[in-house]
Amino acid sequence: FMVLQPIAGALSDKIGRKASVIIFAVGLMLFTVPIMVYLTSVSSLVVIFLLIFVALVICSFYTAVSGLLKAELFPPQLRALGVGLPYA
Repeated sequence: FMVLQPIAGALSDKIGRKASVIIFAVGLMLFTVPIMVYLTSVSSLVVIFLLIFVALVICSFYTAVSGLLKAELFPPQLRALGVGLPYA
């Protein structure tokens, strides 16, 4: 997951943060339930690893840009309050 973050961040620089979040949202909607259902029935460690890896790739599209997205929602003078207050 740590290795995927810079890759997803570099990709989001090319395609845009909005597109990155859309890929995350669509991937989340389409693949979460099938991955979870398949995880309950599989016994191969390789398949389990691959399923979890796919889920982490999908999550990377959001986590690589989430800090920037949240900060850009607010004007510079309110960013610390706008991001920190809901988090707390």
